[in-house]
Amino acid sequence: LRSEKGIVFDGGIGFNWTYIQTELVYFYHQLDNSIVWVPISSLTIAPINTDRVISQGIEFSLLFTPSKFFSLGVNYTYLDAQLTRSKTQLPGRSKHKVNLKGEIKYKQFGFFFSGHYSSIIPVNLANTITIQDTYQIDGGLSWKFTPHGQITFEVKNILDENLRDVRGFPLPLRSFF
Repeated sequence: LRSEKGIVFDGGIGFNWTYIQTELVYFYHQLDNSIVWVPISSLTIAPINTDRVISQGIEFSLLFTPSKFFSLGVNYTYLDAQLTRSKTQLPGRSKHKVNLKGEIKYKQFGFFFSGHYSSIIPVNLANTITIQDTYQIDGGLSWKFTPHGQITFEVKNILDENLRDVRGFPLPLRSFF
């Protein structure tokens, strides 16, 4: 493999108010010899170099904390990562991602949840193999019984969706921790 080379720019702005924190960032990456992992057979993936890639987008985050008992945060990313010759999306990257996270605390007890969305993810360079939109919801409870001791119960993939990673391999169904 050849080493990656590129020009990278990131810039953003953030604000903090009494109950709200927000941030908006723009990024631009021009990469030559980008390294991506693609399937070379039904059970094997391998790294390869690509031609020039232009990867640009925005990321927005918002955290709302009206009290020490409640918080709610959201993060959105738009990513346009294209191979410049073929104009196809870079494998393993979705155009849209949204994450949502919340927490409610009462005395030593807590309830937390998170949700994740990812739009279609191309798996190969031609974008002919894709992973469809995915949604995942997680949640749990916690009990802090001493200043240094806590018990947590968490459920990942509550809706028991058949999820796949960015290379197309299956991920666990509903899981308890």
